[in-house]
Amino acid sequence: MSIEQEKDNLDIATDEQKESIQFLEQLKIGPAQKAELILVVLGLKPAAEVVIFPWNDLPEKVVATIEKTSLLVHEKPKNQASSGKVVATYAVARDAETLQQLLQTDPAKDHEAYGRLMGFPTSAVEAFLNKTTLKTDEDDLERRGIIFGMKLSRDNTKEELRLLEYWSQLIKKYAPATYRSLGGKIEK
Repeated sequence: MSIEQEKDNLDIATDEQKESIQFLEQLKIGPAQKAELILVVLGLKPAAEVVIFPWNDLPEKVVATIEKTSLLVHEKPKNQASSGKVVATYAVARDAETLQQLLQTDPAKDHEAYGRLMGFPTSAVEAFLNKTTLKTDEDDLERRGIIFGMKLSRDNTKEELRLLEYWSQLIKKYAPATYRSLGGKIEK
């Protein structure tokens, strides 16, 4: 199914996925992280990372909430380069194999594997690796209701923007509070 065909279908969540999204919506973590987790729940991204700061819910609550969903979660080893304010970082995935891959991938060293695990289109990952990305027009993204960021390729920009729009529309539909927290506007 092409991105264009998918974009027309926003009714993709099962009742179980909707319930999982409601659990995630209650977490006190960054809204961008919630949105990424929701895309993993919906099967649109293979994995995500959750970084916990002192002002977020306690790590135990975050893990317990994620475990109520269909997702798997495992703490990543502490990174010396990470901010001293980071309490914990978790790898989250739909299946054990993907979780293990994420735990073994260093995003600073293997951009390609990390980009793939985070669900970015191959064209965007390749453009990032080849340093041939486009500068993003933030005003255009806002007009389109896009709440996700991604380095866009020069060759596949339209498809990548359609994908970001689709993801954003799904968050708007299934997690409107998260959508608003990320600057998305909901018409009345």
